[in-house]
Amino acid sequence: MLSCLSGLFSSLGGLLELRTDQTKQRILNIATRGLAPTRRKTHVLIAGAGIAGLVAAYELRRAGHRVTLLEARNRVGGRIYTARDGIAKGLTAEVGAMRIPTNHELTMSYVRRFGLKTAPFKNDNPNAYTFIRAQRRRFSDPVDDLFDLESDERGKKIGSLLDRDLAPLTQLIVEQGDDGWSQILDRWERASLRDFLVEHGWSDGAIEMFGILSRHESLMNTSFLEFFQGSNDVPLPMVRIVDGMDRLPNKFLPELEPSLRYGAVVRRLEQGPDYVRVHYDNAG
Repeated sequence: MLSCLSGLFSSLGGLLELRTDQTKQRILNIATRGLAPTRRKTHVLIAGAGIAGLVAAYELRRAGHRVTLLEARNRVGGRIYTARDGIAKGLTAEVGAMRIPTNHELTMSYVRRFGLKTAPFKNDNPNAYTFIRAQRRRFSDPVDDLFDLESDERGKKIGSLLDRDLAPLTQLIVEQGDDGWSQILDRWERASLRDFLVEHGWSDGAIEMFGILSRHESLMNTSFLEFFQGSNDVPLPMVRIVDGMDRLPNKFLPELEPSLRYGAVVRRLEQGPDYVRVHYDNAG
């Protein structure tokens, strides 16, 4: 929604963009140069050794602070989790994060810092197999027979139906700019993605087919405007880390291992005038 509004209020959008760029540059400077060395060492406790906790602990230690990093599991990385056991030799499976958009500059700065190799990530493969209603099909195969479609919906790619209904909105922006956005906001600001499709005559079967094939099944009741904004974005190149995404969090371990406590489940936090106390289960 913010990107939509910044299109309408260009002066405000320009100011926000400038401030965002300045903040981003300061953060990137920390990743490349580190925090300023401290003259007053502080004991910092961090709950969670996901990528955010690892970066915070890493940079604070580099600046000279004492850090204790609590992690409930027996591994670091949080939702970055590469499965290796029980898989054919040389193969891995990403259970969590599986790709990095190349415009995620902070993440990429640590990838480069640790000398990790990357490879292009392919988002779509029309020849890949999928199971829909217990039927194995390739993504490029027709699936009309698996859904209850109206006659005018059969034999058409789901993307062509969507393009047909989005085209007038895109054309409105091309022709009228901010005024076009204003009209779209007035008309669709409170609408969900499902509302938009129903309004344009989509059958329940077509909506279900679109949700499954486009991986939007769980997003049907979210904002249509957010979906529309994303549909006009240029797809970003993405990369994966060669040999597994968990190589990134594991690269922090040589610096942080002395500060890590595995199996530490945080139960309660207390805060007083001059202290913070953390209650946690200590597996070790």
